[in-house]
Amino acid sequence: MKSKLFLFFTFISFGLFAQTTHELAWANDGTCANQQITIEVGDTVNWTWGTGTHNLRATSGIETFDSGYTVSSFSYTFNQVGSTDYVCDPHASNMYGTVTVAEASDSSETVIAVCDFFGGSTAITYGDGFSTTEGNSLGWLKNGDQSGVSDPNSVVQSGRDGFSASFLQNIDITEADLVDGKLHIAITYNNIDLSGTGTVQQLFLKGAGNSNYGTNHRMAGLKLTHDATNSDIKVESLVFNNGIQFGGSKDQGGLGSSAIYSEQITLGTTMDFNNNTSTFWVGSPGENPTNPYGLTMATNDANQSTTWNAATQALAPNAVLKFLQFNSKNGDGSVEVDQFKISTGTYENTVASGDGEGQEEPEAALALQGIIDFTTPGSYLKAIHLVASDDIADLSAYGIGVATNGGGTDGEELELSGSATAGDHILIARSSAATATIVDTYMNGSNTFDQVLIYNNASNGLGHNGDDAIELFFNDAVIETFGDPDVDGTGEAWEYTDSWAWKEDDGTWTNAEVNCTDGSFMMWDSGCVYPFVVDQQCTGASTDLVTAYSHDFAAIGPGGYWWNNNEVGTARVNDPLNTGDYNGVMQYTDDLSDYSNLQMRFCSKLDLASVNTISLRAMIDGTSLTGSQNNQLQLKLQDATEATPWTNQQTVTKDITVTDEWVDLTFAFSDNASMARDDVDNIVIQFNEEGNNDAVVAYIDDIVFSFTDPNATEYTDVTFTVNTERIEVGPNGMYLGGGIMGDAQGHAMSD
Repeated sequence: MKSKLFLFFTFISFGLFAQTTHELAWANDGTCANQQITIEVGDTVNWTWGTGTHNLRATSGIETFDSGYTVSSFSYTFNQVGSTDYVCDPHASNMYGTVTVAEASDSSETVIAVCDFFGGSTAITYGDGFSTTEGNSLGWLKNGDQSGVSDPNSVVQSGRDGFSASFLQNIDITEADLVDGKLHIAITYNNIDLSGTGTVQQLFLKGAGNSNYGTNHRMAGLKLTHDATNSDIKVESLVFNNGIQFGGSKDQGGLGSSAIYSEQITLGTTMDFNNNTSTFWVGSPGENPTNPYGLTMATNDANQSTTWNAATQALAPNAVLKFLQFNSKNGDGSVEVDQFKISTGTYENTVASGDGEGQEEPEAALALQGIIDFTTPGSYLKAIHLVASDDIADLSAYGIGVATNGGGTDGEELELSGSATAGDHILIARSSAATATIVDTYMNGSNTFDQVLIYNNASNGLGHNGDDAIELFFNDAVIETFGDPDVDGTGEAWEYTDSWAWKEDDGTWTNAEVNCTDGSFMMWDSGCVYPFVVDQQCTGASTDLVTAYSHDFAAIGPGGYWWNNNEVGTARVNDPLNTGDYNGVMQYTDDLSDYSNLQMRFCSKLDLASVNTISLRAMIDGTSLTGSQNNQLQLKLQDATEATPWTNQQTVTKDITVTDEWVDLTFAFSDNASMARDDVDNIVIQFNEEGNNDAVVAYIDDIVFSFTDPNATEYTDVTFTVNTERIEVGPNGMYLGGGIMGDAQGHAMSD
């Protein structure tokens, strides 16, 4: 449901309501039979003759008028409420109609959607009751160099060559949403340059009209092209037509005297569902009531206002306008746009007020929270952590700049997109690989941040190394800086190479140790957990049972688990025996405590009916060994939620009889006790057993989960069936006994 916002204003008595001139054709061509129009007191209707001899005479009602036969058009201002019938006497059966006059409406304009480009923002603001599902920023109109903009509250478009995506998606405007049945679509240009070949500026509202066209029926729009023949800018409007998917095109005339028009101009079109017309206008409806209607040259009077044909009039009450689209081919030129607006009721030209006259300058609502330069398995992760302090309808007002190697500011290099809600933590991320997978697996990003925005193609703005300063921009001005743009950060207190920087609540910055993520598999085994994801390993993770797992340690692995290395050192290293390309393996270094072990902690329980067997490669570094320990590897199944999980664990031990060589090991937990468990979420990995303080360095690679059929049990249930039809059963019943069954009454039988 959509409600409407009615704004009421008080005017002095001599300027109470706006007056409107309505343009109608008057011709013997079948379009003027039973002509109907509803207007307000004080409005004027102007009829323009078609070919032939005509008059226009009131035949009944509240007004009396007669044009006579010597004119080619006729205007009349209606000042009384009521209806007046009229006719063309020579063509009375084909040219007749009624003007219905209502009290002047006291409702002002109701904005449905507007983009004022205030401060360069492309966010769309919606009137009360109107909303969309996507397409809430007109970033399509802001493209190319913005430095030449004549007004900071407008945007320049250059370099476009085709159709945009959809905006205002599913706004779903119907006749019932409109005040007085009017829908106004307007765009204001500060400059139009259509130099080049095939240049065009076109916009249209599309939706569900004729069912043959789905939701792609164009119902209203405007089009600008360069007319080399007339040496001006050709202006066309689009008219709603049941039988034409792309709408009827009406040539309104020309603007300027070349491909360039450098004055501010508002072009608009109004769909009038009460009077079934599409009307083109300049400035405001009715502001330029006579030819050339605000243009430099008008094609003809009839095109300025078009009455919909009968089929379109029948279709109109059920039409739904669903989205906005642009077609921009800038060629060698550009356009500067100051406002785009869709409204209903009595249109008001709000370009000046939309540019901020009387408004305070907007305050920034986005701040730096952290800077990330991580080394991740097989790749890297570069990211900027931002926090929104207020709702932000359009993030394109914000951007990132990187001051590389102390070379000073490079200005804004990455413009953000989308929107944000107050309190949102936003991660702006980039890597050389599958960034979304790296963010999620390495630091559980999607489940901890409110938004993860990926810009893999944006080396500028997200190409920072740990010695580069970062600048946050708002409306093209720097609002916050981390580091010193004029200083190479190497060796500085703020250096974050292969590490991170974090802003505390008091605004000071904390840095982790340089290179602390080198050799890590995930954030939580790095030894320098990023503050925002501390203890967030399993936040939002799936609770589905684990039914498969494999990891070769060459790159980022699967998600849904983490390495608990509190009692052992781990590192991602090249295979010590490798002589070719890099082959990542895990290095395990005993910390010399009694119970040194590594834990593979899952975020959900293991389904041992699918994965009760673990295969892996292992190798012990013979030069690392001390003491008299047994060379072996133990895997233990535990429930990490238990207070003392080691008191309820299953253990499989595999001896390792050689050192400095890879061995293939298989750990099958197919015994009854293991198979009966449904609570396992932790696998303990322990080299050379516990209870000693001996040293060992070992390696693990190629972990794969699989299934092994359970071991046969010692006892098997057997059921004996005895036919007692010819047996007399005594009072003590029947027993199975003797031999392996025991004595004569070993097992009582039942019927």
